[in-house]
Amino acid sequence: MYFSQLLLYLSFANFNNADLYSATFKDAVLYSTTFKNADLTRSDFSSAHLYGVKIFTADMTRTVFDPIVQEEKWKDYPKAEDIYNTIKRAFAENGNKEESAKYYYRQCVVKRKQMRGLPRFINWLFADVIVGYGERLTRCLGIAFFIILFFAVLFYYLTGIWNTYSFFQCLVNSFSIFLALNVLINSLVNQSRILFL
Repeated sequence: MYFSQLLLYLSFANFNNADLYSATFKDAVLYSTTFKNADLTRSDFSSAHLYGVKIFTADMTRTVFDPIVQEEKWKDYPKAEDIYNTIKRAFAENGNKEESAKYYYRQCVVKRKQMRGLPRFINWLFADVIVGYGERLTRCLGIAFFIILFFAVLFYYLTGIWNTYSFFQCLVNSFSIFLALNVLINSLVNQSRILFL
């Protein structure tokens, strides 16, 4: 089915128990449209206007939505947040955690865009850039590696002529401090020295 040219305005429509396999809703206006127990497998919602859409227990295998919804492009962030929440929840109900995580991330981004001033900057720096709202593990690991390396280099060069540690030892020390295990590691090292003396 191809709805974008046949029926552009589908606001307040009710697609309960509908078989919409491979339906295309490109550019369709779907304000407050309900999809309950519908088969949305391989359906395409690209460029659709989705504010107020309700998706309950629908089959969403390979369903396509825009990575950035129209409402966010128009800077209507409260509506975009609502849409991302709906899409996220629908994918989560279908067990598609990967797609759900993508829309959770976008939801957090538009939530941040509604903030002003210093809270917005702090949210951007710490929540988005550093940890990616908990959805970007590689960012967390990258930041951790950078912090460990930074302090290892700092320790290595700031000790000056009294430096008796190799760079590798500085790196290990920085890593252990980062993990807050320095006391435990030092006690283990001292015990091993006692055992080997």
